[in-house]
Amino acid sequence: KIAFIGSPNSGKSSSINQLLDLQLLPVTVLSRHIQFYIQGDDDKNKEGFLLADDQILYPLEDMHKNDLFPESSEALVSIYLCHQRLTNNSFHLMEKRALDATEEELKDVTNSLLEETDCVVLVIDALMPLKRAEAYFLSECVRRSIPVVIALSKIDKLLPEELEDVITYITNHANLYSTSIKVIPTSIKFSDESNISDLKTAIQGTIDETDIVSVRTQQVAHTLLEVLDVIRSAAQTGLEAEKKNELERDLEFKQRQQ
Repeated sequence: KIAFIGSPNSGKSSSINQLLDLQLLPVTVLSRHIQFYIQGDDDKNKEGFLLADDQILYPLEDMHKNDLFPESSEALVSIYLCHQRLTNNSFHLMEKRALDATEEELKDVTNSLLEETDCVVLVIDALMPLKRAEAYFLSECVRRSIPVVIALSKIDKLLPEELEDVITYITNHANLYSTSIKVIPTSIKFSDESNISDLKTAIQGTIDETDIVSVRTQQVAHTLLEVLDVIRSAAQTGLEAEKKNELERDLEFKQRQQ
């Protein structure tokens, strides 16, 4: 399961469309609460998409209708797509909800984004490289041993003299976390195949080098530690409340004696 993750409007949908050589996902600015799951199917009649908790199969063309995804909605909407283009592959592609969170939300959002993820393609906008949330997310991937490829998108928006500096900047920061992270510059123009073959090669190479069983074991272990931490925190809160109640009872008893 390969998850494309990045800040709002960073080029996630464009990157997936280019990899598939297919205008599948809408590339307009969508709500940050929408995520896509894409898989193959041998049956062409099953091509289309489903909204979560809905059994209606919509045609893929409807994916590009402006009124399909209300921007004002705060609910997380999961959309499941089927297409024959992925039938012969042993992996699923996912575009997770946008990496967009306050400092207080960042840990929970990161945990949510990394659920059921075996490999991450972190899409970073070359015009606004490496925000605080992206740096934190990258560090968490490395800490949990989840393999990462960085797709540096929108390089077509940079001046030629800026490109090398931005690539060097991102590469140097990535190397602070792991020297195995590949940084691949890409264009958001569908007609421009610049470096898309490099991105495909980098993703495939990263998957081939990854022990998926080990990654999933690490994910389970991390989840268990998170649960234990919640239990420990709840127990500590309970003990503190009990101690406070005991002190209050002692104080009340002394006041009555007086």
